[in-house]
Amino acid sequence: MWPLLILGALVVLAEYYGEQGGVSLGPVSQKIQDLAQAIAQAEGYTRGPGFIPYDYNNPGDLVDSATGQYRRFATADEGFQALYDKLQFDTSGASAIYHPSMTWQQFAWMWVNGTAPGANLTHPGDAPDAWAATVAGQLGVDPLSTVAEYLAS
Repeated sequence: MWPLLILGALVVLAEYYGEQGGVSLGPVSQKIQDLAQAIAQAEGYTRGPGFIPYDYNNPGDLVDSATGQYRRFATADEGFQALYDKLQFDTSGASAIYHPSMTWQQFAWMWVNGTAPGANLTHPGDAPDAWAATVAGQLGVDPLSTVAEYLAS
């Protein structure tokens, strides 16, 4: 029983630190860098001043799970590093929320809305299908292809 409890605690901690960008998982592959750039585009980071991702140096529009507030980073490099760390964790198969077998549409709905595709939008202005199309378009993949297929290509 104790090993299962310890394992469960480690998974929760890994999920939290992966989400917070607090644990670097090693060198960042070009695929993860490209994915981060595509997400930055979808989140509005490239639109410049006046948009939270840009103003907060937060290209992934990352939210602190403890406070529910958008995370602020001192520099764009710090924001991108947090996004890289999160993406490395989320695409590794260790996340309890994201999995490489997800399609880009499923990944988008979870990222943008925190739900499976087709659920009611948490925030009425969110557009997870458009987000999926933007990210997939930037990566040159079909929105119904999987994260694993992209990483393996």
